[in-house]
Amino acid sequence: MKQHIAFSCNGFPIVSETFVTKQIFNASQAGHSVSVHCEFVNDISEASIHQGLVATLLENATYTTSQWADNFFPRLLQSLKFTLKHSIYKQFSRSLKHGRNGLNLRDFKNCSTFVEAGKIDLVHAHFGASGVKAVIARQNGVITCPIITTFHGYDAHFTPTTKSNLIKSYRSLFSEGDIFVANGQFLKSQLIELGCPPDKIRIIPNSVDTDFFSPKTTFTKKNPDTIRFITVGRLTELKNQSLGIKTLKYLIDNNINAQYSIIGSGPLEEDLKQLAMDLHIQSKVEFLGSLDQKDILNELQNSDIFLMTSIPNKDGRQETQGIVTIEAQSSGLPVIAVYNGGIENTLSHGKTGFLASLENQEEYMNYALELSNNRKLRAEMSANAPEFAHKNFDDKTTMNTLKLLYTEVMG
Repeated sequence: MKQHIAFSCNGFPIVSETFVTKQIFNASQAGHSVSVHCEFVNDISEASIHQGLVATLLENATYTTSQWADNFFPRLLQSLKFTLKHSIYKQFSRSLKHGRNGLNLRDFKNCSTFVEAGKIDLVHAHFGASGVKAVIARQNGVITCPIITTFHGYDAHFTPTTKSNLIKSYRSLFSEGDIFVANGQFLKSQLIELGCPPDKIRIIPNSVDTDFFSPKTTFTKKNPDTIRFITVGRLTELKNQSLGIKTLKYLIDNNINAQYSIIGSGPLEEDLKQLAMDLHIQSKVEFLGSLDQKDILNELQNSDIFLMTSIPNKDGRQETQGIVTIEAQSSGLPVIAVYNGGIENTLSHGKTGFLASLENQEEYMNYALELSNNRKLRAEMSANAPEFAHKNFDDKTTMNTLKLLYTEVMG
C-alpha cells in the first residue's frame, strides 16, 4: 500500500543537509508518497543531489509556514480563515491550550502544513525542534500517525547552564514521540542524559554514497611530488582548521613538500588566512570556499591525506559523527583525526588513519609526518579506507535499515 511520509525540517533544500534529501529520495523510490514541511524554502541551487526530485517537491509537495504573519492580530485573522477553510474547529481549539505558544497561535501556525498535506501515515522529523512541532500537531489532533525524530548533534548539545531548559523543551517530545534516531553512541548518550528513554533510541549512522565517493586510480595529481592535505568543513571554532595550518607548518619545517587545501566558508576565514601569513606559509594554503559534491570529490581524489581537525568548541560541543571523514575514506584517503565526540567510530585507528589525543597536538602532527614519510603505509591505508567506508557507512545499507524502521513503525 502506498503510504504518505511527511518529512519535517527547518528549511529545504539546504546544501549541507543532504541526509534529508537522501531519505526523501529513498522513501519515494520505495513507493511511498512524500511531502516536505518546513519554515522556509531555498532555491533549487541549494540541492546538491537529486535535483529532479527536489524540483518536483518544491513545486507540488512542499508546505511552508513562511507566509504566516509575525504579528499577532494578522496571524489571528489568518488562523480563523484557515480554520474555516479546512473545517478544523476542534484542532484550533486544542491548539490554544499549550501555554504561550498556543495562545499566540504559533503552535497552530506550525501545525498548518500538516493540514494542507492531507492524510499522513508517518512523520519523520529532522532535528529536535521539528519533532516537538510534530508532537504538538498530534496533541492537537491534526495528525494521528507515528513520529520518528532524528537528532543530528547541535540539537542535543547542552552546557551546565542550558541543560535544564533543554530537558524541559524536549519533555513532551521524549514522552510522546515514537522513535528517536541517533547517528552513534555518543549522540545516544546525550539524548539519554536529556531524558530520552533508551528503548526508544535507534542508532542509524549518517552514510555516504560509496559509489559516488570512490577512488580513481587513473586520476592524475596536479603536483605529483607534493603531499597534499585536505580538510572539508565550515570555517568555525568547532572545525578548528587552524590545527591543519599549524600541522602544515610543522611538516614544512621537517622538510616535507606539502600543501593544504581547505574547502568551506565561514566566519573564521580571515583569521585562518592571517594565521597562514603569520607562519609564512600562505603560498602553501589554498582556500577553495564552498564547493558542490562533484567538486569536493575531485579535490579529494587529487589529495593524499585528509585532516579531520575538529575539537570541542568553547561551549563543549563536539562532532557527533563527522560525515566528511567517511567521504574522504570512501574516496581513498587515510584520515588523521582528534579523539573526541563520535569521531572515533568513523575510522579504524592504524588501518584507515590515526586518532590523536585531544590534549596532544604534537601527536597529531607526528602522525601527519609519519604518513608523509611512509609511502607504503599511506598506500595501505588508502587501500583499506574505501572498504571500511563501504562496510560500515554505505548509503544502501543505511537506507535499507531506515526502510525497515518505517515498515515497523507504520506496522
